[in-house]
Amino acid sequence: MEVAPNYSDPVISSLTGVTETLLITLAARVLAPWENPDLKFEDPVAEYVARTIALDINRFKSDRKTMRGAVSRAIWFDKVVFRLLTAHPGATCISFGSGLDVRQSRLAGVEYSSWIDVELPDVHDLRRRFVPQKWRREEVVSEVAHPVSWLESVSATSGQPIIFFAEGVFLYLDRDTIVSLLSALINLGKINNSKVFIVIDLISPILARLSRKNTSVRSTGANFTIGVNTPDQVTSMFPELNILESTDLMDVLGVSAALFRRLYQAATWGKLPYSGCCFST
Repeated sequence: MEVAPNYSDPVISSLTGVTETLLITLAARVLAPWENPDLKFEDPVAEYVARTIALDINRFKSDRKTMRGAVSRAIWFDKVVFRLLTAHPGATCISFGSGLDVRQSRLAGVEYSSWIDVELPDVHDLRRRFVPQKWRREEVVSEVAHPVSWLESVSATSGQPIIFFAEGVFLYLDRDTIVSLLSALINLGKINNSKVFIVIDLISPILARLSRKNTSVRSTGANFTIGVNTPDQVTSMFPELNILESTDLMDVLGVSAALFRRLYQAATWGKLPYSGCCFST
């Protein structure tokens, strides 16, 4: 699928840094059936959004590892959220940093009491205009200067679980923001007498440094941040959290990635360089 580049929309043209990375993951989801058919991933809503904004897919197409890695990560997040919702159909879902992703369109057959997409103002505007009305649920704006204040407007059903997930977001957050966010989520669970599930991906310091060589990320001007990089760090800061799952998110990236992972694990007593993590209170 090819779409002629034509960012006539001023908001899309003004995207830069971390917010612009949403175009990378959108391209990966659109290209998946052609570039990574073995992953068996299709996202018709992503194709619709890409056509609507005239996404220049060729800008990222040659970065095959990033495209493949983004799709593999999306599949893992889909599976974990689907599994949690199957077990807890009355849950409140909070998608933090959704970008132009419409995950609920890929989770057929599950139920939830509410679905909240949290985004920065400019991305919120894009979602409002380009995501089909059928898939838009409650949307909350998060300010850069106050990344936790949006939680004040979230109402969760008392006694029902809260499922918070942030795909490809914690890679760009500093430690203080991560601590504030997780603290606020845990506190929200206590106030509502709700079990809290947290689904995130974490990156090692060495991979964060190597992000400067990632052609797709570098083209946006964004850089990964070494905020928190292992699930053990999270549970050491928050003893009330338990690790339900820690998964290698590099396992589909080929021989060189597998070799890097083995060397990294040998040097760090088995830690993963890039992991998908699910926690619960």
